[in-house]
Amino acid sequence: HQIEDREQICALLISLGAAIVQQGNYKVAERYFKEALVLARQIRHRYRISTLLLNLAFVSIMSIDYVQAINYLQEGLMLARQLEQRTLISATLSNLGQVTRKVGNYAQADVYLQESLTIARQSNSLYRICDALCEYGDLQLDMNHIEAAEATFLEVCSIVSERDHEALAQYGLARVMVAKGNLLEAIKWGEMSTKTLESMGHYAAKEARAWLGSIKS
Repeated sequence: HQIEDREQICALLISLGAAIVQQGNYKVAERYFKEALVLARQIRHRYRISTLLLNLAFVSIMSIDYVQAINYLQEGLMLARQLEQRTLISATLSNLGQVTRKVGNYAQADVYLQESLTIARQSNSLYRICDALCEYGDLQLDMNHIEAAEATFLEVCSIVSERDHEALAQYGLARVMVAKGNLLEAIKWGEMSTKTLESMGHYAAKEARAWLGSIKS
């Protein structure tokens, strides 16, 4: 009974944490995820541990604690590989790609994102493919590979199934257009993206809105 009880409490804490993340209250969400992680470790539920590490890494990225995020993700990746959970491996690699890009380690980010994308394509998971491609486009932009970034974001737009990925790709294309000196196109893509992200309450909406304001001013 005790293991079942702990598993139910763990699931409840994860649901609460996820709901609070949606509201952007990362500190409170982190507390729920950490409590759930303690329980998941006690009952040795490796899949739960791995997904919780992914959730905690996201919260750390949002709090700009990149070192902590990398630690969570590396442990999560090790577990996901042990479990041979392809979707989880791809998601964790995608997040590792994002955070290593943010700390300026572009070569390592490239390795993570290539593998994430390969696994996503092998699994035929459209959501994971688009997720990895959005991250890959951001990396190409940061590396100033403008044409490559444009091709990546256009690929997302051509295959996308979810509004969030479409909006993130549009935000990518807006930044591509600025790099190409095409301000009108940049504003067009930026406004489409920002409108969608804001209507979804997406965590990237604030950044996209601030960026749009900066190029209009």
